[in-house]
Amino acid sequence: MRGTPLFSLFVFATLCAAACGGMSSTSGSSTSGVSTSGSSTSGSSTSGPMTDAGSGGTGGTSGTGGTGGITCTAPPTLGLVAGPATKICQLTGELDKQLGQPTPNKTFTRFQLTGTDLGSSFEAGGKLWFLFGDSKPTAGPNPNPACGDSIAYSVDTDPTNCVKLDFVSFPSGSFKSPSVPGVNLSCFNVPLSGVAKGSSMYVWFSTDCMTRSVLARTDDGAQTFSLIGDVSDCKCGGSCVNSAPPLQSCAQDCHFVNVSASLVPPARAQGLPPANGDHVLLFGTGKYRMSDVFLSAAPLAQIEDGTSRRYFTGVDPASCAPSWGTTESAAKPIFSTAGEGDDGGSCVGEVSVHYDDVMKLWIAMYNCGLSHHNIQARAAATPWGPWSAPLTVFDAATAHCKYIYKSGAGCNSLSDPKRLNEDGAVYGPYVIGRYTKPTAQGAKLYFVMSTWNPYNTVLMEAELNAH
Repeated sequence: MRGTPLFSLFVFATLCAAACGGMSSTSGSSTSGVSTSGSSTSGSSTSGPMTDAGSGGTGGTSGTGGTGGITCTAPPTLGLVAGPATKICQLTGELDKQLGQPTPNKTFTRFQLTGTDLGSSFEAGGKLWFLFGDSKPTAGPNPNPACGDSIAYSVDTDPTNCVKLDFVSFPSGSFKSPSVPGVNLSCFNVPLSGVAKGSSMYVWFSTDCMTRSVLARTDDGAQTFSLIGDVSDCKCGGSCVNSAPPLQSCAQDCHFVNVSASLVPPARAQGLPPANGDHVLLFGTGKYRMSDVFLSAAPLAQIEDGTSRRYFTGVDPASCAPSWGTTESAAKPIFSTAGEGDDGGSCVGEVSVHYDDVMKLWIAMYNCGLSHHNIQARAAATPWGPWSAPLTVFDAATAHCKYIYKSGAGCNSLSDPKRLNEDGAVYGPYVIGRYTKPTAQGAKLYFVMSTWNPYNTVLMEAELNAH
């Protein structure tokens, strides 16, 4: 479970413990790290004159990679072609209450799973793997821990009528929650993103109540995991505050607690630190739902070596070439969300970033703020930007009393049991890259989205264009 409304956090912890235990685009200039006019609005250089949106400083060691082919370009303008994103199907759970019929995956009947959230995905071994958050089993004996997560996979190549999921399961048929030795994966601690390297899969997990992240490896199709090590740690002590993630991180330089991983082949590696073979990019956020988005890069061949990671620290205002540092504290945002949050501050928690082969652009999707009533998207030609202004691709209000519950609106039958005081909300917009389709005016993207109440996920589609 991630990104719940603030007033709902304690209620969910109680609910889960019981169940599991027994917009139109905004105008204006981008605030990303690459300048198009000789100045940058974020990022400090470690190797030459740089413009810094923060307090300055040159922490870390510079190490720019090959810069051939890098040009200074303006951010693209992202738009919706035919209105906001629409629902294709309810992806998880047993009953689609909007339609009054079983979901295509009938996860109650097939895997004893009644509800879950998140659902980021990655490719491995010819399958599309989905990482779901805190997962609610059916009543009765349960082999999983309270708030255990779940992992599924699919071989579907066309999402037009939904995506068939099969879950990693016990011999009994019940879904099997992932376990990482020495890592707390109870409530609010979830799998975040993954990549494949050979026959192994690497998965990043959040732990310590969403204030720390770790990397783990599985060599047997997510049946078992081994811990590789820490990725980012806010040093909050591992405890939730009032059964909820702390709203203020205990450290200010933990920028990769929530991550979205992407593999980059050598053909698209211009500007990245030197590497032989593919890079692993991590797009990260720090403070829970109060963060901008940061970037790190490492050679895939050295994914288990934490010292191989390099952190984006800004761009040269003349050449637009990025600089990279060796310390997380030196990292600078690739774009700022200041002003988008509930309190006027930064707002990102869950984020999905991938290179879109159809649009030939990097696409970021995220939900903004603690109230998270909409899904935003941005686009850029390079991972570090400049990024477009945010575009609202979905507003929860358009689905109230359809497939998102709204209290006092006459749709009580849509709510989960004993949750009539909790409005639904949208979060965790995870784009599935393999399904993007070209259209006459742009591209159709497909993404998983969580609805909080009902506590499950839906598959969405949105047609975007960029110029």
